Amino acid sequence: MQLINLKIKHRITLLTFVAIVSFVISIIINNQTGKSNAQRLNGLQNQLYPALNLATVNQGLILQLDQTIQSAITTGEEDALDVANTMVLQISANLRQLVDLQPQETNVTRQLNKDVNLYYNNARSLAAEFIKDDVDFSKIQRQAAEMLNDINYWLNNFLKRNRFYLNNFNRVFKQLLRAQTRQKIAFYS
Repeated sequence: MQLINLKIKHRITLLTFVAIVSFVISIIINNQTGKSNAQRLNGLQNQLYPALNLATVNQGLILQLDQTIQSAITTGEEDALDVANTMVLQISANLRQLVDLQPQETNVTRQLNKDVNLYYNNARSLAAEFIKDDVDFSKIQRQAAEMLNDINYWLNNFLKRNRFYLNNFNRVFKQLLRAQTRQKIAFYS
């Protein structure tokens, strides 16, 4: 059957039918894309952005922790160690939140928590050595060198985690933008 042989009434009916089917398909595609975008946006808002934020906060706290411990050792103030302890507790709380937000990162996050606590305990004992009267400088020099290696290692790990969360955030955000662009193209086609 050719379109030329159809009556005008049938041609208009067929054209209307094709337009309705195209419109329904377009709405279905837009609906699916909208749902997909909503899920991605929800993941960005409820998981990736908070994880990225916590990783950035922890990175800053690690740097502050190092400075506070150095200050405690230099000045011999035990109060600075209490401030450092508060920072370690905050870092641990943030790492627990990261486990809740990113369960697939549980092992890495728990290891970072163990490392931070180990670093703090070593730093506290080093500071205690400085604060007491009979200082063994050879022991302190060895401990200080180990702590410097440890802090550099942990800072590197925190930076890696931060980059990991940032890359995930950017990847999902780009997917969201591409899907939104496809939705607009499908709608206008």
